[in-house]
Parts: sequence; structure tokens; C-alpha cells
Amino acid sequence: MIPACPRMLCLCALLAAAVPAVTRSQETAIVPTNAAGHRLALTPRDAIACALSYSPVLRDADEDVQAATWRRRQAEAQAHPVLDVRADAAHYEGIANTSLGPGLTLPEIDNRYAASAGVTLPLLTGGRVPALRDSAVWLQEAARRTRQSTHDEIARQASVAYWTWARAYGQADAALAAVRRMEAHAADLASLRKAGLATENDRLAAVVQLDQTRLKLADVKRQTEQALADLALLTGPSLPSDREPLAPDTESAEPLPELSSAVDRALTNRADLAAARDTLQASRRQIAVARADDRPQVALAARYEEGRPNAVDFPPTDTWQDDGFVGATLRWNLWDGGLSRAKAGEARARAAQAAFAVEQATDRIEWQVKTARISLASALERVAVARHAEESASLNVKTAADLWKNGLARHSDVLDAEARLTEAAFETIATLTDVKIAQAQLRYATGTGSEP
Repeated sequence: MIPACPRMLCLCALLAAAVPAVTRSQETAIVPTNAAGHRLALTPRDAIACALSYSPVLRDADEDVQAATWRRRQAEAQAHPVLDVRADAAHYEGIANTSLGPGLTLPEIDNRYAASAGVTLPLLTGGRVPALRDSAVWLQEAARRTRQSTHDEIARQASVAYWTWARAYGQADAALAAVRRMEAHAADLASLRKAGLATENDRLAAVVQLDQTRLKLADVKRQTEQALADLALLTGPSLPSDREPLAPDTESAEPLPELSSAVDRALTNRADLAAARDTLQASRRQIAVARADDRPQVALAARYEEGRPNAVDFPPTDTWQDDGFVGATLRWNLWDGGLSRAKAGEARARAAQAAFAVEQATDRIEWQVKTARISLASALERVAVARHAEESASLNVKTAADLWKNGLARHSDVLDAEARLTEAAFETIATLTDVKIAQAQLRYATGTGSEP
């Protein structure tokens, strides 16, 4: 379930961002309209905001950051003094006075009590505590970077899902326009057939193509519903169902960057690569942690205690007595059966793995930048061609219809022209949304955000 506050913020942002959509034909009625008769638009930023506020994956990454923060505090705490308090109470049975010689007797004390407070401070740890602290700091930073990478990935997925929905929605508009053209054409042919100016074959051919166009409309409507369901999977229930996507355009398209500058920007900005580098640094510090077990360990200790009887007093008496001490302890493992050496070997292997992960992330990011740039360049090149093809197809429909009415063309030429116009409209919408998707992929690949 979504927390109440993020959901309300998301809905408020959507309502505030609702604007009249004037880029589509007013003959379409796929979604509800506002009081002025305009359908309300859902922007890519709205969709991304909903996805980020809902995402369980992002919330899981937040908990990873919290866990890493507490792990760093654990490492830092090991360098601080430890203050402890102890208390004991015991009752013994079968104890008797014990004579140790003339005038010296250990008295029978059945009930014994003790309480103490002490402090221990590590003075020398062989570098283990500083290395643990450094490793935890690097891991905390890696968790933060990973969280940012997760944020960017969710935004990319939401942007791609949004423009996939926009493609299906726009093609549904184009199919609806084609249906209405064919309905008008079929109606004209029925009138001409009654007047003896068209054949029954022409009328039936128009009806067949009308049915085929209606099937195409039904198909793209189902695609629209599926695309919206895919988007809702990312955004959760906060996504409004009475909105339409923006129509794609290329007027705001960013210039195609040079490949070398795009790769350099990606290697600088990508959070997942930075996280891999931080993990490598943390792994290298773990080698020092493992090596510390072979070095001397020195700690300072002080304690104040009271006991009844006091164990350090001799002979003991059934009275409260206090004592205190300050001392130091030295521990040095001269031989542990190869345990510390094995730990250091494992740490070196893990560090090597982390280095390989950095190399793999670098290669993957360079490939992503190249692929996204190729896709964007291809889509941008196709835009002008697709638009010109749609304009030509529209003109071809008018020309074919005029020639047929004047007996200079076959009716099948008109139907072919109508089919080509529908396909050209589909291709234009697909190409425009391909540009948007490629832009989103390139922004993600270079680490420059989700939407401009």
C-alpha cells in the first residue's frame, strides 16, 4: 500500500498539471473531457512522480541506505570506550567455616553479592577499527548511489511506458479517423450504387475495408489498454484513469550529442558505476580488517566494584567492601591455524570481484550510451520521412478519389490509398514516440535525468 502522504502529493500534482489537450482531433472521444470539452493531459513528469512515490523497489533501496548508515555507526562505535555495569547475587548451601591455621578462619558466608562498573578502551587494534570504519563509509555511499541508480531506472521505465502508451493512444486516434473516413466513403458508395453510378463490387470492397479498419481500431484500443496497464504497474493506483497522454513532438528534441562526450558524461554521472567503485573501495579496506587479526591488540580497562564479601579481600568478611583497578591487556595471535590468512585471502578475492564489477559496469554503460544514441539518431532521421510520407499519402487519397470519380482510376486505387494513409499515420506516431523513448534511454544512459 502507498503511504497516504505521497499518494496525496502525487494526486495533487496531477490535478494541478491538468491542461487542455489541443493537439489531437476533437472527433476522438476515447477518454472523458472537462467542462470546456477538452480532455485532460497526463504529462511524463506526472507519470514519473507517481512511479517514484509508489515503487516498492525504491522503498527497499531506502531501507538499504538506512541499514548501511547503522552499519557505519556500528563500525565507528568500536573505536569508542565501552562502559558496562554488572550485578550478581547468589545463595550457597553446604558452606562451613574453614580453618586455615591458628587464628585464621574462613567464615561461612551463604549469601554473596557483587556490583561493578567498568570502562574498556581499545588503544591498538592492528588497524582493524579504522579499516572497518572506512569500509562502512564506502558501503554507505555505495548504498546511496545504488538508491539513486534505482531512482533513475524507475524513472526510465516510467518514461518508456508512458510513451509506449502515447504511441498506442495516438494510433487509436489515427485508426478512429480512418474508420470515420471509410464510413463516409462507404455511405457515399451506397448512395452511388443506388443511383447506378457504382458497382456492387465497389460497395462491397468499401464495406470490407471498413470492417478491416474497425478491426485495426479495436486492436490498437486493446494495445492502448495494455500499455496503460503496464504503466499502472509502475505507478500503482495513484495513476488517474481519465487522462490522455501528450502527443509526441520533436520541436523540443535535444540535439544529438557527440558519442565521446556522451560516454564521458555517462562515466561521470552514472550512479550505478559510482556505486560499483565505492564497493571496490570498501572491499579493499576489508583486506586490512582481515590482516588486523595477525597484529597485536591492546586495550585499556578500568573498573570499580563492591562485593559482600569482596573477592579480592582475604580473608573474606560478610561486609560490603570496595575496590578498583586500572590496567591494560595485550593479545597477539602468534598462530591460529591459518584462519587470519584465509580471511585475508577471501577479502582479496572479493576485492578482485569488485574490480571486475567496475569493469563490467563501465562496458555496459558505454554500450547503453552507444545503443541509445544509435536509436535516437535513427528515430530523428525517420521523423521527416514519416511526416512527408503521411502528407503524400493524404494527398494521394484525394487524388485517387478525384480520378475515380472522373472515371480515370479504379475504385481499388482509392481503397489502397486509404490503407496507405492509415499506415503512414501509424508510422508517423510510432516514429515520434520512438524519438521520445530514445531520448529517455539516452538520458538514462548518460545519467542526466529522466525528463528535460
